[in-house]
Amino acid sequence: MLMYSRSNKPGNKGVLSRYKIHIVLFVFGLVLFSLPSLLRFYFYGFGDIIGFPTYLHTRIAGYIIDGTFNFYDPLSFGGRTYVYPPLFSYVLAAFGYVFGLKAGSVLFVSVFGGLGIVAFYMVMKIFLHRNHAVLAAIVLALLPVTISLYSHVSTRAVPTTISLFALYFLIKDHKKYYLHSSVLLGVASLFHPEVAVVFAIIILLYFLSFRHSLENFLRIVAIVALISAL
Repeated sequence: MLMYSRSNKPGNKGVLSRYKIHIVLFVFGLVLFSLPSLLRFYFYGFGDIIGFPTYLHTRIAGYIIDGTFNFYDPLSFGGRTYVYPPLFSYVLAAFGYVFGLKAGSVLFVSVFGGLGIVAFYMVMKIFLHRNHAVLAAIVLALLPVTISLYSHVSTRAVPTTISLFALYFLIKDHKKYYLHSSVLLGVASLFHPEVAVVFAIIILLYFLSFRHSLENFLRIVAIVALISAL
């Protein structure tokens, strides 16, 4: 009886109840961003599209899984040094190792796409009513540019999601969570430095707009630069 009464106290909700909206948005994004590849695979088979980034990245991930990757791409332009940030390819290879390279490639960006929609909802919820934040997240997910970003193996997809979480922590409490944001943005730079730079500019504009001290921003830049240098 005691356990029953405690579990029904106001505010003492289960994990699923507390994060129901997050879970729904994640599943919505996962299905939405997986759909283009699944439709292509269903109608045209699982063939690679030679010459496109999806083919390049899955091929490199295949080399990593086979243990033959040496930071050299033998096929692009007749062979050249692999120039993409390596963390992307290694995480893609991990998904490929668990789910198979084809399915893993689809899940890789789609999972982070779903998480990206959740992160955007969390950011919007700080400024808007919960229902309006949900609507904003759904609208973002349905934008063609968002679907394009998260429906193929894009090196910018994963760091965009990570950077959105970094932005959320900063807006929530930049003094308390600046270290969280710094580490996340640093990790994003290891996936694609361009995305980290863009979000660093967004963060700078946020600090300037709300007249926050730039001391924490400089700390963030220093930590991101240190992680990037690794």
